[in-house]
Amino acid sequence: MTADRNTINADGNDLSFVTVDITDEKGILSPNANNEIQFSLQGNGKIVGVCSGDPVSHESYKGTKHTALNGKCLVIIQAGNKPEKLKLTASANGLKSSVTIINVK
Repeated sequence: MTADRNTINADGNDLSFVTVDITDEKGILSPNANNEIQFSLQGNGKIVGVCSGDPVSHESYKGTKHTALNGKCLVIIQAGNKPEKLKLTASANGLKSSVTIINVK
């Protein structure tokens, strides 16, 4: 996972856009991967959006899961009102979980 911003403001509004890439054991993007990705967030923040960019998907943009398209998915994290670290975890059946930390200051 790669966050566009690893530090966001503790104002209840600031966002971090986190890209999820499904890769093989060598770290190469798997362009045919379409796994359903489950997201969980620990800390005083929330998941406000999930998307894969699939123009024909009927999946909700709200929630904590989404199906990847061409090995990619996006999750949007919103800061809470207090400074702390948010821990975002992405997992899918048959894949190794990934964790990233978003600092809220």
